[in-house]
Amino acid sequence: MIKALTILLGLLAMTATADAHGGKGKGGRQPDAPADLLAKYDKNRDGKLDEVELATLTPEDRAALEQHRKQHGRHGKGKGKCRGKGAGRDKPTGV
Repeated sequence: MIKALTILLGLLAMTATADAHGGKGKGGRQPDAPADLLAKYDKNRDGKLDEVELATLTPEDRAALEQHRKQHGRHGKGKGKCRGKGAGRDKPTGV
């Protein structure tokens, strides 16, 4: 009985962790490009579209990629203001 309860609690903890990360895969991030565009244009299968691969996009696919990036942002570019430690401070306090 205790063993079954331990297993159940472990599974619940794993599920809660996946949900906390958004269930979006590695690191909780959305891919920079939609899966259908990656499957079609990512020739080296690195999960990203490099400059050569981006150059081969059709105008329709380029529009789809831009729409995706507007909705999800780009990796490392951010979508808004920094909300980390010390965000919004103009001057150090207590000096």
